[in-house]
Amino acid sequence: SSVITIVAIAATYVVIAVPFVVSGVTICLALTGFPGRVSRLYAADLAGAALGCVLLIVVLNWSDGPTAVLWVAMLASFGAVALATGAESPRLTRLTVASTLLLGLAAAGHERPGFGVADRPGLARH
Repeated sequence: SSVITIVAIAATYVVIAVPFVVSGVTICLALTGFPGRVSRLYAADLAGAALGCVLLIVVLNWSDGPTAVLWVAMLASFGAVALATGAESPRLTRLTVASTLLLGLAAAGHERPGFGVADRPGLARH
């Protein structure tokens, strides 16, 4: 039982680390790909992080934790749409727009009665 718990915790850490690694690589590629614009890109990164912190408070007051993850993922995917548009790949742009819409629909659907964590027996929204 303790081995299963350790494996489950390790798997959770790996899954949770993926978005942070991918976003770090993305920022690194953006900064190294445009050396003349490093200051502006880094400022935009910091401003986005600050705005994200403020919006997270708003989203968590409005929603439960799992649904907030979906809303935050949808907001972050707007950056993917911007990068895909700049890559001039219509297929990639369509894929990122579809992903953004799918995340938005999942978040909105998760807010419906019966889908949220607060609707599960024994779990209450605080």
